[in-house]
Amino acid sequence: MKLPLRFPRTARAGLLAVALAVCGAPAHAGPSLSPAIAKAFEPPERSAECFDIAHAHDKPEAWLCRINPSSRTAPSFVLFGDSHALQLLGAFDAAARQAGRSGVFTGYSGCVPLLGVYPLTRPDQAVRNCAALNLRMLDHVGRSGIKDVFLVAKWSYYTDMWQGTSYLNAIGLAPGEEVSVRNSRRAFEQGVLDTVKAYRALGVRLHIVPQVPQQMLAPEQAYTRAMLEQDGAAARLRALSVPRARHAQLQAFAGSVFARAVGGDAVRIMNFDDLFCDAEVCLIGTPAASYYQDPSHLSGDGAARLVPALARALSAKGPTSR
Repeated sequence: MKLPLRFPRTARAGLLAVALAVCGAPAHAGPSLSPAIAKAFEPPERSAECFDIAHAHDKPEAWLCRINPSSRTAPSFVLFGDSHALQLLGAFDAAARQAGRSGVFTGYSGCVPLLGVYPLTRPDQAVRNCAALNLRMLDHVGRSGIKDVFLVAKWSYYTDMWQGTSYLNAIGLAPGEEVSVRNSRRAFEQGVLDTVKAYRALGVRLHIVPQVPQQMLAPEQAYTRAMLEQDGAAARLRALSVPRARHAQLQAFAGSVFARAVGGDAVRIMNFDDLFCDAEVCLIGTPAASYYQDPSHLSGDGAARLVPALARALSAKGPTSR
């Protein structure tokens, strides 16, 4: 009788390691993440309702979403921007409830909320026209008694190559311009100046929110690695988080442009780096909560860290020139 082939235990372990390296580990091989961690990787609840609304730039109605919709007060502030603004919608809801105010929100993916600039690489402008939406928001603010405008975006997405690749979500001062970092930065700088000037002329208070730190790994990967053992998970998450110096380098150009645009009480830069970063790293999260949905966007738990500062901004005395 032919006996089945057997291997010593150490040999079997070695063969398993080789098989996993070649074929990949089965889906259940990694640690089981807690429901709270897993939920962080889901999109915001109101994404479909409030963001990337087709023809928001020209449809007569239903192009804006209410912030703190249960409030009886008229909307008095605007949240506007790309997908990074969407990630803060829940935080603004909470802050508005604390401050006793309501607002409105809209935005398009990959559309920088700056006046006078045009996307150079996007084929979707008939449906989601970035430049037209920026103009429409300015007009809405001028006619609606809005007191505060919050601009939120992944600013380096329009001024630098994406994550070490050759892709640039280029913008220009006119359609059809050269696609290059140099030209995109020129348009960005002029767009910031024009946007600040236009909103300042309306007498509103403009709040510019610099981008949050961009992580090096997808949070799912980071947590799968870090949670292999509970002991030491916090230290492993820290080791997998982006260095603060790298974050500072990525937002250096946009930050220098914003710094030149600040003037008096009319323009405020709301930098939240200290909520996520110490002197060395910008944390991706803790063993109990991921601050990120993906490498670039905050999760609900991450955005919630901004609520106290947003509530203070909404509670502050508004401009008196209107």
